[in-house]
Amino acid sequence: MTDYEINGDAARSKARERRELLNWGRSRTDRFWRWLVDHCNITGMDNWFFGEFPKEGASVRGMGATRFIKAGELVTCVPKTCWHTDKDYSEEVAQMTTAEFRICSDQHKLAIHMAREMHKMDATKYAPYYDAMPNAAEMGGYHPAYLDKAPFPRHNDMWDYMNKALMECYIEYALNQGADAVPYETVRLASAMMSSRAFHITGLPPPMDFANTDRVHSLSVVTEELNESGYPINRYDGSMDAENSYNSTHYFCFRAMRDLYPGEELTDPYGSEHKDVATNFRLYAFTFEDESIHAPSFVRDYCEGMYPHQWQFPGHDAPGPLLNYWRFAKKHCDKLMWGGTVPELCHGAWVILFLLNLASGFRNRKTGVMHGAHSLDAKGTLNEKSDQSTSMPQKETKKEA
Repeated sequence: MTDYEINGDAARSKARERRELLNWGRSRTDRFWRWLVDHCNITGMDNWFFGEFPKEGASVRGMGATRFIKAGELVTCVPKTCWHTDKDYSEEVAQMTTAEFRICSDQHKLAIHMAREMHKMDATKYAPYYDAMPNAAEMGGYHPAYLDKAPFPRHNDMWDYMNKALMECYIEYALNQGADAVPYETVRLASAMMSSRAFHITGLPPPMDFANTDRVHSLSVVTEELNESGYPINRYDGSMDAENSYNSTHYFCFRAMRDLYPGEELTDPYGSEHKDVATNFRLYAFTFEDESIHAPSFVRDYCEGMYPHQWQFPGHDAPGPLLNYWRFAKKHCDKLMWGGTVPELCHGAWVILFLLNLASGFRNRKTGVMHGAHSLDAKGTLNEKSDQSTSMPQKETKKEA
């Protein structure tokens, strides 16, 4: 549901004004680009471009290199003034969400703050950024966060839990805000954006959150945090916690991992190699076809109800997120059916065929049907067959004996 459908004529008029501004910028992406130059003071804007790139049979928006970039070279950096982190919600939101932390976390408060900013449309300085992001209708067409009902158990599904927790905080906010509270669906969109696009320390640092990922051996850039003087910060040596790392970081950058060529996509690590396939799917709404299916037991539980014998194709008119679950099930749950790997799957099938063949031979002996050179009659008496045309070679009869 769009803003004008919720708030009537006034919001409809604002939406029309926003469309006119977008036409002036020719596209959401173009307007976002101008905003990055004018308001974020991003360095390296000449090194990359927004474009469409092929991913698993689809075309998705991402970032690409405009020139040859040497390995180790900084590609682009965004200053802290343009980040969205869980420390950046307004004091007004803090006052309207005063419940204990377990009800309203910093992430919930930031989601409410972002939703309020989104609702201001062009009155907020972040309007071009929000416009360039996927909207609720687009997210609702594919992302697991927007699957409200499922024909299978949702074990270990973080979205089921997160949406319930978000609703508790939203109720607290709405009771304090009253009639001026922004719709829950806008808050839900902001929460999904934070959870699926944010980096660990820097939150949402536009435009870095528009970069896609790839298989580990194909990644092209790595993220790097710089201090105020432009020197890298090493927060992985154990000497700096997340709080101090955030306070010390002033720039968030992409650095080339290898030589990059004009037109090549900028792909950064999402940390996918440290997550199982189910978590990657829940967060990012996709997995790679050849992604490892060696998974812990709870992933197998996550597939419960989605195995081939449990779930029929939901139909082409099913909700987009449900169809996305179906694609995930075909990629991974089918392979987990027999224990995980394709060799294990083949081994399991061989064992079943062997047992079926063994059972078939036992049944034939009980019914007196000839099996090789001997058979049992109905009374269980062994009969020799003189008909050589129905006998088997000696070594085969020994195998059967």
